Amino acid sequence: VFADLSAQINSSPSKSDQNENLPEWLVGGPESVEGISFQLCEAVQEVTGRANVIVLRDPNTQIASVVAVSSGGDRRLLGDQVSPSAAVGRACMSDVPIVGADMEDLFGSSRSDRRQGAQGGVAFPLWDLRECIGAVAVLGEHSTLAAEDRDRAQWLIKNAGPRLGRAATLRTAEQRAMTDELTGLPNRRSLERAMHDHSGGPCAVLCIDLDHFKALNDGFGHAAGDAALRHVAAIFKNALRAGDVPARVGGEVFALWLPGATAEKALDVANRVRDAVRGSILEYAGNDIGITCSIGVASIPESVSQVDNLLGAGDAAMYRAKEAGRDRIEVAVRKSI
Repeated sequence: VFADLSAQINSSPSKSDQNENLPEWLVGGPESVEGISFQLCEAVQEVTGRANVIVLRDPNTQIASVVAVSSGGDRRLLGDQVSPSAAVGRACMSDVPIVGADMEDLFGSSRSDRRQGAQGGVAFPLWDLRECIGAVAVLGEHSTLAAEDRDRAQWLIKNAGPRLGRAATLRTAEQRAMTDELTGLPNRRSLERAMHDHSGGPCAVLCIDLDHFKALNDGFGHAAGDAALRHVAAIFKNALRAGDVPARVGGEVFALWLPGATAEKALDVANRVRDAVRGSILEYAGNDIGITCSIGVASIPESVSQVDNLLGAGDAAMYRAKEAGRDRIEVAVRKSI
């Protein structure tokens, strides 16, 4: 079976490599990873009559996850990670199609609908010319898939691979440019973009500075300082709602963007964050290191009227908190004219 299937990887219909024969979506359609993936899903479903799933492998973590499901598939699979030992996971690092007996065998998870549990399929490697970047799993009994339909599906997969690879590479580069490498949090550029996209209404920002950070670096070394930054970054992520943005904006300074939060809600978050940092212990090289932080809270409309002025107001309040003794919270209040 594998030999028969793999022999088809590089085959294609006559004149199939001519651009004029490519579907419009492959020539000038969507540019995003999600857009291209969904179009490929729908095209494969159209030629095979079968639901299918697209999985891409992250170039940094090498983790494979579901990025698209055809309209006939189980959309609960979206975002699921795929086990490297499952058929789809192995296909993501292969040059031959791999058959799975059922959904768990295919994806390494039994999450999907029990009614589909016995449904197997075949995972076709998805190549970006030089490397395998993922797989397309066509569901259903592979032995009943007509050879002509299989060939057409593989032709689509072969031609979509390079375009999907370029889109994924571009997205990875954009994500790197918007991410703080040490903590994995959004950086200042990403934070400012999120704040700029705010559509109006109440919102707030917390500006946070780690207290006595220079003394921590001097006493335990810069590696300990890096560990402390990662430590508090995890605390900030756990303290926020979906849609909130924690960011490292420079050095030991962080900002938490809270769209839709009132001044009262922002102050509540600030207290929870300060207490969480104060109550945590960083274990480093056999030492238990305590950390505290100073927080400035700025909100609309209580502190300023424009989103562009929030960070400045929060930053000024944060410095007041440091000057007043650290490990405390100060709220930016609109100046009367």
